[in-house]
Amino acid sequence: MISILIPVFDFDIASLVTGLQQAVKDMREYDEIIIGADGCSKDYIGMYEALGKLDKVSLLVSKENVGRATIRNMLADTAIGDYLLFIEADALIQGNPKDYLTRWLNNYELAPVVCGGTDYHKTPPVNPD
Repeated sequence: MISILIPVFDFDIASLVTGLQQAVKDMREYDEIIIGADGCSKDYIGMYEALGKLDKVSLLVSKENVGRATIRNMLADTAIGDYLLFIEADALIQGNPKDYLTRWLNNYELAPVVCGGTDYHKTPPVNPD
């Protein structure tokens, strides 16, 4: 079974999570989607809490910003899946989410780490941090 883990810091992930959630509801290989909110503001926490109420979606909140590596380790420790699929909050899934997840299913056993399949906005963020 596979856990989808999304670390996030003050970023709108509503379309990413709802697209993934719709895709996994009929895919028995996916146990869960966990959002890892890393010291986020109240405005974003409200959005993440609403998303965490969706079927197969849960929310892990760190009250203070613990950093990229620590939030990922916290997500990994919380996950129940045998395999972990980390998706960056600002990544764009190429094609529809179900096709992306199906492609990942066809390749996850090829190596201990498999990466790729996402894209980023053509225009980089104004703030490089």
